[in-house]
Amino acid sequence: MISPIIRRLQPELDDLQRAVVGHLEGPLLVIAGPGAGKTRAIVWRAVNLLLQGAVNPAELALCTFSKKAAHELRQRFHSAAHQAGCARDLSAVRVSTVHSLCRRIVFQHGKADGLKPDFALLDEFAQLDLMNAHYHRIFGLDRDELCRRGWRTREFTLRQGRRYIERVAEEGIDPEVLADANHPFLSTVGRCCLRYESVLRECGALDLARLQVRADALLQDDAVAQSVGATVRHLMVDEYQDTSGVQERVLLRLAQAHGNPCVVGDDDQSIYRFRGASVRNLIEFPERFPQTKVLHLSVNYRSHPGIVAACDRWIASADWTNPEPGGRPFRHLKTVVPNGAVSHADYPSVIAVLGKGPGDEARQLAELLRALKTSGVITDYGPGGVVAAQRTGAPLRALPGGFPGGRRSLSPRAGFVSTGTPGIGRFGEEVTGGITLPDGAGVRHHDPSGQGPGLAGGRGGIPVRRRRR
Repeated sequence: MISPIIRRLQPELDDLQRAVVGHLEGPLLVIAGPGAGKTRAIVWRAVNLLLQGAVNPAELALCTFSKKAAHELRQRFHSAAHQAGCARDLSAVRVSTVHSLCRRIVFQHGKADGLKPDFALLDEFAQLDLMNAHYHRIFGLDRDELCRRGWRTREFTLRQGRRYIERVAEEGIDPEVLADANHPFLSTVGRCCLRYESVLRECGALDLARLQVRADALLQDDAVAQSVGATVRHLMVDEYQDTSGVQERVLLRLAQAHGNPCVVGDDDQSIYRFRGASVRNLIEFPERFPQTKVLHLSVNYRSHPGIVAACDRWIASADWTNPEPGGRPFRHLKTVVPNGAVSHADYPSVIAVLGKGPGDEARQLAELLRALKTSGVITDYGPGGVVAAQRTGAPLRALPGGFPGGRRSLSPRAGFVSTGTPGIGRFGEEVTGGITLPDGAGVRHHDPSGQGPGLAGGRGGIPVRRRRR
């Protein structure tokens, strides 16, 4: 049921977007393709819940992945609510990142396991500073094994050490069990984690990954889970494909109290495996809540029809079936379609650049971008105008440094290409982690099983028992 006010203000909502907005009770899974208007749909759903009296402002929580996304979501929600004349106390509505939600839980209930209320929360740079200050204590006892693995310099050890220590927490792996692993490097990582966590305790600090682990551990106490869950009647989570296993447990534990979770995401855009994200969270959500209603937002209102068709053909060329009997497919099967109500100029929107080598392909790409910019087809070299996809990172790294208007950037949604090279390029290109573009008809998609390179354990590699919860 949708408020007449929203029907008047948003007449252009399509049928599936209206179905999302009008869903008032029960678990909801929204599979939203690129450019499908998912943020718009969940913003107006939140406003509709308030207008219909289905929830009090203090009982409504909206979560997303990054600070930037949370800021945009908050702005759009408040704008829509004011536009609809919502007279409720909007300041009580919680719009935040999952990390912020975990921080609130730990701040309110962390005393129970000895954490002081004024604990320090470390970002990446503060975490590296702490590790550097206690470098010999954390890594010194295992220098021989680390050197054998190529960790020879202090800078490299800090950078790689932080990555692995972060991954252990993101995957929910017990470092004590890891330290006992029958594998020299894994046991070394486990011991370094234990020493690092000892430093954190002495300093009264948590990093972002261990903040989530602490929140997860606190919510295993039924009294804490009931206390926190009682304050949230409707929980809405955007970019759910980007959540890690620990984040999923926190969110599901909160959702069990009210049974009204709404998660939105797209398994085709799951590119954060290198940070511990698992696409399984999105694919298996209906198994967590058997009464889940599943809606697909499949109209791309943003892209040229040629781009939409090319992406559909590429994704359809892969086999998404699950070989396990009765197993769910490794993807929510869908076909994205362009917006038929808008006409686009007839031009080749998907172009393949083939050359004798990375340098030749880079020169051709640079010439093409110059021509597109000069002719006014694109206004800048950012991802809003052009996205360069590649089998490896070599062509874009070979682009001439003196390219007019060129800039070196690290895309916030970039990970590691399949060769393990950091996703750094020019013109704001996005290098998708774990995806290899097809040679001919063949394609290897991001690991659909949720397994990925790096630390073994859990859902991939050498089985490692999880941290006790």
